[in-house]
Amino acid sequence: MHEGYPWDLLKTAWAGATQVTISDMRQDELSDLMRIEKTQIHVVPNGVDVGKFLKLEDQTLGYVKKLDLLQASPLLLLPVRITSRKNIELALKILAALRSDFPSAQMVITGPLGPHNPANLQYFEKLNALREALGIKNSAHFLAELTNEFIPDEVISDFYKMADALLFPSFEEGFGIPILEAGFAGIPVFCSDIPPLQKLGGEFAGYFSPEENPKVVAGMMAEYFTSNKVFGLRASIRGQFTWERIYQSKINPLLIALSGA
Repeated sequence: MHEGYPWDLLKTAWAGATQVTISDMRQDELSDLMRIEKTQIHVVPNGVDVGKFLKLEDQTLGYVKKLDLLQASPLLLLPVRITSRKNIELALKILAALRSDFPSAQMVITGPLGPHNPANLQYFEKLNALREALGIKNSAHFLAELTNEFIPDEVISDFYKMADALLFPSFEEGFGIPILEAGFAGIPVFCSDIPPLQKLGGEFAGYFSPEENPKVVAGMMAEYFTSNKVFGLRASIRGQFTWERIYQSKINPLLIALSGA
């Protein structure tokens, strides 16, 4: 607003200083103001602290960091105990097929081994072998491998906040409360077409037979994720605008360049 010293300090590119702006628009403005090339100005955007914004529990944040879940796109949630009637093998096959279209897709299975049947340990071993065979060991996560403790409801609720969809392929359910929880969390439901789940989901869920070809289910899910703008925005923000991602892609490279390393 004023000519001369000291106001002109605000539009002077000081020798030895590195110029950083928050957006491409501000980069253009600063380039014009200081009469320097845009290439001399670095853009480091603002970001979102996911843990604070979603009010995630410390335990949840530990899982998110250990499993690198902020890089998932999409993130599927399967909040069930590890027992054969939950049809987890189909979920693993669906994830493997979905990764053909979405290579960063991941899934979290939150429950422990079902406590009432010793065969559940054998089932878990079978699932582990299948996961290895499908090549998804690093993208299909059993929280039972990370803790023997009971996982609080608050942590399970956090995973609904983080997830992009509920995948629920059970052979049998008496009720199906994850359908209700997904509805409150505002995430889409893909579930088996058994009567209790159809009753709860009505016309608002995507259904498939628990015996369905996993590629068919993956195709249905891929069609949703490809066309849904809410998911597209979530995925874009998660991939670019978390502080972890901004540090990795923008701040750390700039610091290394400035240090001459």
